[in-house]
Formats: sequence, C-alpha cells, structure tokens
Amino acid sequence: MSYVLSFKAAKCTLGNSSVKAVLRCLCDYANDDGSNCRPSTETIALETECDRRTVFKAVSFLATNGWIKVFSKGRGARNFYAINVEKIETVYQQSRGIVKQVKFESSDKNVTTSSSNNVTSDKNDTSYKNAPRVVSILSESGDKNVTQLSQTQSIQSNTLLREEQNFSLTATEKKVSKKVSAPKKEKTAKGPYPYSEDDPIPEDFLKIAQRYNIQDPQKLFKNMILWCKANDKPYKNWKAGYTRWCIKEVEFKKAKEQKTTSKPFAYEPPGGFTDEFYMQGCKFDKNGNLIL
Repeated sequence: MSYVLSFKAAKCTLGNSSVKAVLRCLCDYANDDGSNCRPSTETIALETECDRRTVFKAVSFLATNGWIKVFSKGRGARNFYAINVEKIETVYQQSRGIVKQVKFESSDKNVTTSSSNNVTSDKNDTSYKNAPRVVSILSESGDKNVTQLSQTQSIQSNTLLREEQNFSLTATEKKVSKKVSAPKKEKTAKGPYPYSEDDPIPEDFLKIAQRYNIQDPQKLFKNMILWCKANDKPYKNWKAGYTRWCIKEVEFKKAKEQKTTSKPFAYEPPGGFTDEFYMQGCKFDKNGNLIL
C-alpha cells in the first residue's frame, strides 16, 4: 500500500470526484513505484461507494488519459493495473506551486491591510461627539466593516438625542401606524397520492428497479400509480410498495418462462429408445421388409 501515491493523487485535479476516488483507491493497493496493483472491481466499488458501471467508466477515463495502464488476462479474470507515477508527480508539483502562489499573494494583501489599520488606529481615539469625522477617516482607509459600525453608532446617537429633546405634551396623541400583515397562504396538504402516472420515475425508485433488473421501470411505476388510484389504496411507504411490485414482476417472469419451456417426456423404457424397442411393435414379411 502506497500512502505517498494516495496523498499526491488527492492533490491532483481530475475534474470528476468519482475518477479521483478510483485513482486514490488504486494508489492504496499499489507499491510506491505504481506496480503490483490488482484490486477487484467489487473492492473498488465498495471502498469508493460507486457502482460497477461508474468504476468501469472511471478506469477507462484514467487509462485513456495516461494515468494508469490496464492489463487484462481474459474475460472473468481480475485486471492488473500499473500507475503512472511520473504524471502524478508532475501534476502534484504543479498544484503545489499554485497553492504557494495563492498563499504568497494573500499574505501580501494581509500585510497591506494590517499596515493601513495601524495608521488609522491613532486617529480612531476620538470622542463620541466626533463620530462623523471618524467615519470620514476610516472611509479613506478602506475598512468597510468599521465604517458601517461607526455609522450605525452615530445614527443611534442622533435618534436618542431626538427622542430626549421631545418634551411636547401631545406626544401621546400621535397616530400609531399599524402594520398590515399580509394574509397567510393556506398550506396545501399533500394528498394520499404524491405521484401521478405522468410523472417521471424518481431516482430512488429507479435504483430499486435496477437492483431487480427491471427492463421498463417507468412502465411499472405508472402501473403501480394507476392500480393504487383505481382501487383507492395509497401506500404509506411508496418505496416499499414499489419494491414489492418489482419482486412480483420478477416472479411473474420466472413463472412465464417455466410455462413456455417444453416439459421432458415422462416415460422412458428400461433400455432406452433403441432400434430393438421400435422393432418389437412392427411386422415384417418373409424377405424382412417392413409391413406398413
């Protein structure tokens, strides 16, 4: 198991998460030089949590793009893989250089912002009365968060002063504006049939149909919905109901195949159907010719 190859493969950009997961799984089962890699398709699918079809597509993508080489011994035999260590190393170094450049640029920005904050720190030590001046100074330095905070503080102070200076006796006679709340929308409760016969089959139902090798999952889904509506028997758990329909479909096909197959002949003589068995019931003349 090569933890070094797996670590470097994790830093490479492949454009697809499934392909990257398959490459890392192959690196886990390979040596440091990329040899002796022979996990089965079931093992790769189990560790990457992908189905067999996705694993086959990922392996073909990696092979065509030069990440791995596939050696097959024939149909039914386990494949052998050889990983291109040089390509993984070059892509890993490129990604590492990009990360360093991004970190360097971000560090320069942090230094400039910290220097600007130090310059404005001496000017921020003013009284609460000079809040507008603080706002103008901080707006020049570019610190938007601090300017917004100071603006809200100045607005709050002005509103407090206005409320305190209002000594009129008719303050209680002011009209209070009532907020008219919008009418609440009535929640439409879902009926007993959340699906319609014209709806496309959901992905969860399609996975169940693939598990039982159903040839036409959409047709079976439509028949289930129509049967439930016709008999007024909605399912509490529609996934379980669709699974039951898939099982019945498989049983129906097996019973149909057994009926179509011809049954073997029930009787067979002790010695078998030989020439002597057929000649016992026949009559022959003096010359040995068969009498019809």
